[in-house]
Parts: sequence; structure tokens; C-alpha cells
Amino acid sequence: DGSHAFFSHERHPVADLRASGVPVAIGTDGLVCHHDGVLSIPNELRRLAAREPSIPPAELLAMATVNGAEGLGLAGRAGVLHAGAFADAAAFAVPGGWKGPESLLDPDLRCTFCAVGGAVRFERKGT
Repeated sequence: DGSHAFFSHERHPVADLRASGVPVAIGTDGLVCHHDGVLSIPNELRRLAAREPSIPPAELLAMATVNGAEGLGLAGRAGVLHAGAFADAAAFAVPGGWKGPESLLDPDLRCTFCAVGGAVRFERKGT
């Protein structure tokens, strides 16, 4: 949706795609499309939730995980945490504690840990 706005395209047809039963995935693109200069899946989810409040938080979570993996032909290997999947993960501090997928929409959510291929890429100490 950010790149659609940046390039002055029509609004992304996420509602039509969902209504047609198409699994929708969400991701980030280049920094040029983000006025805040931050590539962030939680930010993308918050923007989409604000624009399309009918999307349940659990579906937003699937859009950011399993749907993207499926679209890339990586179902069961990415977007999930289980034996045999890629060792990619991110952890977030949730103010007030985890309340379910709707916690992903908290504007104070902060990434505290990220691993790619099992290698730690980011870790906020003291969390």
C-alpha cells in the first residue's frame, strides 16, 4: 500500500482480493516508499488495519507470516516456528503484555530480537 501511494497508483485492492478468497500477503519494499524512513512489518500492519478495519488481527498476522511464505513457495518452511522451518524469527516487547494478534497493532511495540538463518542479527540488551 505504501508503494501504491508513493507512485500514485490506485488504492491497493486488498478488500476485493480478500472477498475473492485470494490469500493476501504483506511485506515491505524500499525505504523510498516509507515517509517515516522505517521498514517495519508492524507499521505495515497498522497502516493496513487503519485503512481496512474489517481485517481481523489474526488474518493480519497470517498476511505477515504464512501467507507470504505460501506465495513464495515456502509454505511450512518460512512464516512458521517449528522443526524443519528456517531459523528466522523476530521477538517484540509488547506494552501491557501479549493479548493476542491485536497486540501487533500497538504503536509502542518494539522489536527486541531478530535472527536470520539462526544467526542473531539484532538484540536489544536488557529486554
